Amino acid sequence: MIVWTVRWCVVLVATTACSFRLPVGEPAAGADGALPPDTGGNAIGPCVQKWIAGPTFVAPAPLAAMNTASSENDAFVTTDELTLFFAREGDIYVSTRLAKTDDFVIAAVDPLLSSPELDSKLSLTADGLTVYLNTNRPSGGDTDVLRGTRAALGSAFAFSKTFLGAVDTSGNQWDPEISADERRLYLAPDDTGLQHVAVAERASASDDFGAPAIIPELASATTDNDPTISGDERVIVFASNRTGERGLFYATRADRTQAFGTPIELTMINSNQSDDGPHLTADACHLYFSSARNGTDDLYVAALK
Repeated sequence: MIVWTVRWCVVLVATTACSFRLPVGEPAAGADGALPPDTGGNAIGPCVQKWIAGPTFVAPAPLAAMNTASSENDAFVTTDELTLFFAREGDIYVSTRLAKTDDFVIAAVDPLLSSPELDSKLSLTADGLTVYLNTNRPSGGDTDVLRGTRAALGSAFAFSKTFLGAVDTSGNQWDPEISADERRLYLAPDDTGLQHVAVAERASASDDFGAPAIIPELASATTDNDPTISGDERVIVFASNRTGERGLFYATRADRTQAFGTPIELTMINSNQSDDGPHLTADACHLYFSSARNGTDDLYVAALK
């Protein structure tokens, strides 16, 4: 057994067989290794272009070493794709790897993000210093979004509702996803009785967010939730019950300032069981999600061809 000290925690990595490697269909990065731009109005990255044209995927692969008899869901992968967070039984788990082509092999409860209450979906900024977390802490009541900050990687987060006063309503707030510039918080509140994909905006990263506004072109008459966006916000993937079965849908737009197009079902990803909890990597080349196709909610990843 080898102990590796990596970016945000110490993880025990066993020298056992691998559970998942990125499929060979992963699109290549540019000559300088740079990812596509993560702000609207700039050149469109190669994987975002494929989403706009109509995505096709390598067959989804289970993250076998992460999956157990319990339910695993709400995956989040850091911008460099070296750290995976996910929820299991109300706790946040973390797994790391040294390179994008390595496996996520061992997962452990993250003591910096978990609490005695129920913690689930999170969204972390690229520098690892700010997190937006779905939780019912401190007292186990309504589910809210909390903002956690820290001065250095590896240190504890201080959680509060700073900047989130207008986001926190009498209902539950679910499924936070923060934009790369921290000016837009995508989420799925249930104030109307059903969850719908919404966005709360602000002028700068030091201002308060406004009240969440439902994104009308994504809304249906049923539950829509779990939004995840590409780094440039041109692609959004979310879960919906609109077909009668819970599945994943996506929509695209030419620029962040425009409306999304009509949502399209991800038929190449969805199964005849529940599929939800999507997370799109910043470059939009990989889609992580949770599926009950094998009986319990497990984590999967699909690469764009």
